[in-house]
Amino acid sequence: MPAYLPIDDGLTVGAQPSEAMLHALHADGYATIISVRTGVEDMQPIHPAEQGRLCEAIGLRFFHVPVSMRTADAGTVQAFREALDTARPTGRVFLHCKLGQRAAAMALLDQAHRHGWSAEHALQHADEHGYDLRSATLRAFVTRHL
Repeated sequence: MPAYLPIDDGLTVGAQPSEAMLHALHADGYATIISVRTGVEDMQPIHPAEQGRLCEAIGLRFFHVPVSMRTADAGTVQAFREALDTARPTGRVFLHCKLGQRAAAMALLDQAHRHGWSAEHALQHADEHGYDLRSATLRAFVTRHL
């Protein structure tokens, strides 16, 4: 998966942005950052709480919807979709996790829900459009939540 994967005109997924990248995203016209990282992950250059404060100071909206592949349930997916639905009308959204794979899976679940796709169609779409969902865990996560 490339460093940043545009999902549509208003949504891009990618890896954890640095503080400098948050400024660059704002300068590029992004209005909202959504993090699906949990607060206990390793290699977190910016903890979600700190990222929220940085985003606010920069002028970005921030949503934190922690998603763990092991413990996420239908409520987690719904909370993510509600955050995305709230963010979209205000401008471009950058959705991230550690590497972008979990974020891509969440974006795919949203697309599948909006378009009425089956799990098979959603995974085929992901493969054809460069989402890095080769991991059996990610593919099972998408299938389980569709």
